[in-house]
Amino acid sequence: MATLTLDLFLSAGHDFESAQYRVLNGLQTARQAFQQNVIYPHLGELIQLYGTLQTVVQRLDGLRDALPGRIKDIDPETQSVIYEKPDMKEMSHVEDLIQWAMPQFRDAIEEGRTVFEFVEENLLLEEVGLVPSYVEEGYLIVPDHLNRAHY
Repeated sequence: MATLTLDLFLSAGHDFESAQYRVLNGLQTARQAFQQNVIYPHLGELIQLYGTLQTVVQRLDGLRDALPGRIKDIDPETQSVIYEKPDMKEMSHVEDLIQWAMPQFRDAIEEGRTVFEFVEENLLLEEVGLVPSYVEEGYLIVPDHLNRAHY
């Protein structure tokens, strides 16, 4: 799922529609993995990126105010410089993409959490044979039922 990164969202100002398709592709990859009951690493990456996007949205207003503007005029009465805010068109594309993607991220994360909860409820680990006195580490043997190989 290397296609879903913060850089993908930050480059939305250049080609908004292409960025939307790349987001959809990344989410489709994660959802296909969830359908195969594979949650690692997709679920963790989705949750982390979702949190980062929420932080970006919360801080965009402060970022807009912090950006330097161009000098528009000088007010001789107050002896101050009047600034003109820069064009925020690219930033608005980034914000639009994030706002568009957030509900889809929530849906994909919920789907992954459902698979995680299913596995957590149905996973059973038990000792087989003798239990050593040192139990901090050990081996876990998992049969490969897809290839019908048993260990």
